[in-house]
Amino acid sequence: DGIDPNGKDVLIENIYIQNYDDGVAVKPGSSSDKFNGACSQDMLIRNISTHFTVGMTIGSVPTGTNVPCVRNITFTDVSMYQPLKGIYIKTDPGNTGHAIVDSITYRRFHMEEALWYAIWIGPQQMAEPHGVNDGCSFLYPIDKRCPSQPRVPYSNIYLQDINMVRGLLLPGVLLCNQTTWNDPHSPSCTGFVFENVSNSGEFIIQKDYVCEYVIGTSKNSVPDPGFQKSAR
Repeated sequence: DGIDPNGKDVLIENIYIQNYDDGVAVKPGSSSDKFNGACSQDMLIRNISTHFTVGMTIGSVPTGTNVPCVRNITFTDVSMYQPLKGIYIKTDPGNTGHAIVDSITYRRFHMEEALWYAIWIGPQQMAEPHGVNDGCSFLYPIDKRCPSQPRVPYSNIYLQDINMVRGLLLPGVLLCNQTTWNDPHSPSCTGFVFENVSNSGEFIIQKDYVCEYVIGTSKNSVPDPGFQKSAR
């Protein structure tokens, strides 16, 4: 990874990153951290340029009885060239406890030639944790194996003024669970907003987003992400 911050009241700015893993990946805190606790929050990541990389990232976020948390994070004024992933939020598998991902903003992005997913919001795509192959296939949606995580709901995810051009395979994946950890009647992604999100390219796998169990609204966004308007 390029930079993996956790903690509170963090500013990262004026950075160029070229690598083949996460660019900036905000990680949840730990209950053993006497200064910050289990929640990473109140971060501003701005004026970032990348070549390759696997995203401006939240996570991976695991479940836990200590309630790992990432909250109030803003990425703004970011240019990405040939990312494998661009905008990226990911959870780990887990069957104990839960976690929180809330109030994440991506604003004023320019992205060129995304090689796989310009946007991925869902479960992580690695054989983790500890080498156990219970994660999402790296070939999703060609390979449909991609179990979503009901114990880590995403809330209030805001994309504004995002311009993505010459994408290769598909616009993106927004993959959530039918039920949340504490409410079996609601999708696990709520309060999504896409405003002025433009996503164009060859899209040789499919022309539209994969979007499952996400409640949100979109305005001036092409293609439309296909959000649910309310719980079904």
